[in-house]
Amino acid sequence: MAFSRNATFQSKLDYGYEKANVIGVDLQNESAFPAVRDEFSKIPDIENMAGTLHNIGFSYYRIPLEAKGNKVESIYIKTGAPYFELMKLKLAAGRSFYAEGTGDYERAMIINEKLAFQFGWKSDDAVGKQIRNSDTSVCTVIGVVKDFTQNTVFDEIQPVAMVLTSPDKYARIIVRAKPGTINTVFAGLKTAWAKLYPTKPFRGYYQDEIASEAASVNESIATIFKWFAMISVLMAATSMFALVSLNVLKRSKEIAIRKVVGAEDRHIFQLVMRGYTWIIIISAIIGSYGGYMLSKLLMDLIFRINAGVSSSSLGISFAGVLIICACTIGVRVWMVLRSKITDALKAN
Repeated sequence: MAFSRNATFQSKLDYGYEKANVIGVDLQNESAFPAVRDEFSKIPDIENMAGTLHNIGFSYYRIPLEAKGNKVESIYIKTGAPYFELMKLKLAAGRSFYAEGTGDYERAMIINEKLAFQFGWKSDDAVGKQIRNSDTSVCTVIGVVKDFTQNTVFDEIQPVAMVLTSPDKYARIIVRAKPGTINTVFAGLKTAWAKLYPTKPFRGYYQDEIASEAASVNESIATIFKWFAMISVLMAATSMFALVSLNVLKRSKEIAIRKVVGAEDRHIFQLVMRGYTWIIIISAIIGSYGGYMLSKLLMDLIFRINAGVSSSSLGISFAGVLIICACTIGVRVWMVLRSKITDALKAN
């Protein structure tokens, strides 16, 4: 139940930006951007386009950043001005890059909340601070973006710094399609590329591919645990049935006599159940706690971002164990009550 719930949670997880309806296309060389942009702009159903050197989840590098003697290793992303708006990143403070002019090129920086925190700044306080990168150039923080998932749910949120780079350094173009048209737009991009570069391969991809591996892992784990759960339930029910059958067999004459003197079925059921009540409850508590700890441990090992094990999953699992045990005992007692009393009294 915990892993099924986690799969649903991650399928609806807010990555901090809108990855749906976004397509990335790698360019052959930096000088190709203007021609590709102009050709792509002829395709209907394209909502927006942006050139960039790097792309969230697919292209970036790490770099040590320094501010007032504090050093933090951060993901470093060089983008075009419209990229920030196209990906629909959310500002916590400050502003995004200016599309007009060259004042922000390589001198302005947008950082995420995680990087600001590691430098000891609040979001509002970070705006205007100076950060030095590995090549000794100094950038001014103009904005703080809300934390977003840079890679996948297998990785925790990481410090990120973004700087504006000039169009002559763009290595890829990012396209946002109108809702419901992404496959049509992708086909159109491929056709437009073949028109420009008939002998060169089209290297396009969907941005939401970044979540496909996590979805596949979640589906596999949920399937495995579903079968484990079914096998465990069958084994537990079979064992409980055998145990209760042995006890009922030993007490068959007692049950028959009670039936003769007018005992009701529910009284006999309570009589048999009484001997197992505390054993079942204690076992369910231990099993639920063990399941909680092991599921949480495994989930944390696989996914840095996960839904955890909810109290509802524990409660339903606990109730399920009790119901299965009660039904198993009830079936066995019902079989005894339906049998002939004379056969039970004659038995040795």
